[in-house]
Amino acid sequence: MADGINVDGIQALNKKLGRVASFKYLVPAIEEEANIIIRRAATYPQAKKISRKGSKYKRTGLFGASWSHRVKQKQTGIDALVQNTARRKGVRYGIYVMGPEGPDKGKGRQQAWMHKGIWKTLDSIVEKRRPMIMRKIQRKINSELRKG
Repeated sequence: MADGINVDGIQALNKKLGRVASFKYLVPAIEEEANIIIRRAATYPQAKKISRKGSKYKRTGLFGASWSHRVKQKQTGIDALVQNTARRKGVRYGIYVMGPEGPDKGKGRQQAWMHKGIWKTLDSIVEKRRPMIMRKIQRKINSELRKG
């Protein structure tokens, strides 16, 4: 009596699937995309768009220089965090400049009225980039599956 079924190539398949499921090969692509998003987010609108009558606004470059990202590989996937840590008077103000739109986000957790239509939101930058990110990830997965 047979005590199992022998499938040729099962070890190779398990090795390949384990490699694909590790997500390690995706980290450089995610890092690259995070950097692209940061470059776009750190780009200031034209000065004439920002100037409002009576405004004391002065560019310091702090906001553009305060972008960072962290990519963390996990067992279930990859987490990527893009954030702005600029502070003024102890308050992190990135949310007011490029935060999400809409009253449902709550006071202090959304883009401030004076920045709407001038500064893009971080969400809008990511959403515009999403199809390219997904294609890049799919290409990396396909490439990994083709490896022996």
